[in-house]
Formats: sequence, C-alpha cells, structure tokens
Amino acid sequence: MDLLVNKQFINSRSLQYNYYVSPASNASTGNPALVLLHGFPDSAAIWAPLVPILAALGFRLLIPDMLGYGGTSKPWDVSYFNSSAMASDIMELLDFENIGNFISIGHDWGSFMAHRLYIWHPDRVDALAVAAYNWESVLRTPTDIDAQAAEFERTLGWPVKHYYSFLAGPDAARLLTGHPESFMAAGYGTDNNMNVTFGRRDGLKNWLVGDKRTSLQSWARDPVVLETVKASFQGDGFVSPLNWYRALVENVHMEVENVLPADADNVKVPFLLIGGEQDPVCPPAIFDNPKILERIPDFTKKVFDAGHFLPTEKPVEMAETISEWLKSKGIAPKGR
Repeated sequence: MDLLVNKQFINSRSLQYNYYVSPASNASTGNPALVLLHGFPDSAAIWAPLVPILAALGFRLLIPDMLGYGGTSKPWDVSYFNSSAMASDIMELLDFENIGNFISIGHDWGSFMAHRLYIWHPDRVDALAVAAYNWESVLRTPTDIDAQAAEFERTLGWPVKHYYSFLAGPDAARLLTGHPESFMAAGYGTDNNMNVTFGRRDGLKNWLVGDKRTSLQSWARDPVVLETVKASFQGDGFVSPLNWYRALVENVHMEVENVLPADADNVKVPFLLIGGEQDPVCPPAIFDNPKILERIPDFTKKVFDAGHFLPTEKPVEMAETISEWLKSKGIAPKGR
C-alpha cells in the first residue's frame, strides 16, 4: 500500500472508517476511481498485491477496511450492517475524497457490497467487477439458507451456504477465536480442504470443535499471515465481522431492500465476474443460471485455476484481468 495514503474518516453514523486512497491530482479530477472492497475474514490489506498494477492505469484507488474489520469501527449491533446504511457509509467516504463516479470492485462479501453500491447508487457506478460472489438478488423475502443450500446441491452437486447459518449463530465467534490455527486450515488448507469445511452442513463447526489441522496452501504459509489473523480477531474480534452473515440470515437487508424498484436487479453497466474453478463456496458456475444472466446484458466471465481467495492466490492475474476488461469497455482515465 506504499502508493496510497492511509486515512481515517468519521461519518454521519459516528463510525470511523480506516482506508487507503491515492492522492488527488489534476489528472485524476473528473475521472472515475477504482473502489476495492474486501470480504471475510480479511482487511484492506488483501488488495495490496494488486495496487501497483491498478494504480498504473491512472485511476485513483480507494480501499477501505470494511465495517467490523481492521481500523474501522466494529459495532456489535447487527442493524448497523444493513446494505443501505453501509452503502451510504462508502458514498460519504467517496464524497469526502471528492470522488464522483467509480468502478465498484469486490471480493467475497466485498462483492456483495460492490453490487449493493450499484443497486443503491446506480448513477455513480460506471462498471462492476466481482470476485468469488454468490449472486444476491434484491432481498424482498426472508432468507432460507437450508432451501438455498438444497437448490445448490441439486444444481451444482454440493450444498453451498450451510456455513452461513453457523457463522451467523451463537457459537461461531467463540470457536473462531479459540481455534485460530484450525480456522486458518479450514479456509486455507491444501487439497481444497475448504470444500470439506465450508462446503458441507456442520463441516466448519465440526472442524473447529475438533481443533483439526492440515497443511496450508503455499500462499498462506507465511507466519506473518497467522499472526495477523490472531491479532486482528483476538478477544471478541470476530463478533462484528460475523454480523455480515447475521445481517443476511436475520433479514436485516430485506428490511431496507424491499423498497427498491422492481428493476433494481438489472445491471445496466459492464459486469465482470472473476472466479476460482476450485472455489467451493462461491463457485463461478452459479452465473451459468440464465435467470441471472438475463439481468446482466454486458457480462464478462474469467475463471482461474484457483480457490476462493483470488486476490491472494492470483493477484497479478486478477489485476491484469480487471485492467484488460476496463480497456475493452473503453473505461480509461481521460488523457490516457
């Protein structure tokens, strides 16, 4: 993140956001920015390997620690995590930095939020790029995780999403905090261990209760990675990040999204999906559904031989894919 400036901003909800941003310049005035949003259990730092390539395109970059993470406020009240309010948080941050339109880019829950920024503020989003994303239509009815998992098992062959119920439940924060090495192995283990843990009913819970371990993938073996996870989530540090799961399971988003217009699911800007062929929790095959694709007329898909954590596993390839896609859509800073 050496190319960016680290700042803090307190918004109208009295929440502090920690973020990284490119310095403003005459060249950046009037151009769209790239806004990069991370997911669970990460922070803005997951984007660091992509920054040099994306910054070289000439766009301003803005990369926040999302609500509940890093140096950003960590409320325990799940109501703070409704999609409308969190989208407004990001818009306030953009306005503070004098950023107008932007390309909304996300990974994991950051992809959900990147999509929600478009849903709530379509006039400000010039294009939308999501990695490791389970498409979430506008939420107008209660979320039924069991029904969704059953449908995924019918269409994909395994029950995606059962782990949502565990992570939204009363035992998750305690088990995650008490078994950091086991949690790391659950998500970052070799031989696609994530399919055994996150990809099965009670798989993650049983793995943590048993304090199970396995070898980590090469990119996750750095001792600094484990120490960073421990430091970030020590004590009650998982309570707030897990509210992202609670907000969906407890229908917090539905309470605000049911007022959106009927066509809010239609994406009228260029849309890029980046997926990992071995991702068991956000398989790119989800977007083979014609009911989803009919909502996205300008759809581009890029799938790598990788798992779920694409910004870490394939940072150069991901950044270059975004770069090439933007150029193919004629989206470039003025003067370039």
